[in-house]
Amino acid sequence: MTERLRPVVVLGRGLFFGNRGDTKGRKSTLIVTLTVMGVSTILIGLLPSYASIGVWALILLVVLRLLQGFAVGGEWGGSMIIVLESAPPNRRGFFTAWPNTGGFSAQILITLVFA
Repeated sequence: MTERLRPVVVLGRGLFFGNRGDTKGRKSTLIVTLTVMGVSTILIGLLPSYASIGVWALILLVVLRLLQGFAVGGEWGGSMIIVLESAPPNRRGFFTAWPNTGGFSAQILITLVFA
């Protein structure tokens, strides 16, 4: 279900967070995206089971996952721009490579720990 709504979320987050970052500032936008991601994740952890609230558990899970996807787009893009703007001009490539390796490094580490 969430994969079918992905194009809408991707377009929406780009328009929303791109505009907000340009008008309100990138750091405040990054704080908003981190907050939305954190709150969504906490609410997923506190979500009652299907046995407790029925189909609402599924609906709430999909909505919260969409919020996570919405936030992560702004979070990644905003953090990359902040790193790029803060890096010395002759080292921008080196500095902007590090945020990109975070997710892959975590996947490798998890695979090594649990394999």
